[in-house]
Amino acid sequence: MHNVQQTEENIILANWTVRGILRVPWQARIFFNGYSTYKLNQDGLIYEHIDTWDRKPTEILKQFFHKG
Repeated sequence: MHNVQQTEENIILANWTVRGILRVPWQARIFFNGYSTYKLNQDGLIYEHIDTWDRKPTEILKQFFHKG
């Protein structure tokens, strides 16, 4: 998590990075950035959570099949 901010009265944005080594026999490395949008109801509770990635899911999945 890099940054969390309330951009509007009912919206919170959280910027993050996913980085790691997957638990597969070839120990594939994965890396991508994104942000989460949380929408709040009148009571301040989250009613919607949307993740947005910095590239297409197919590009991220390709990382599963490359060594190192």
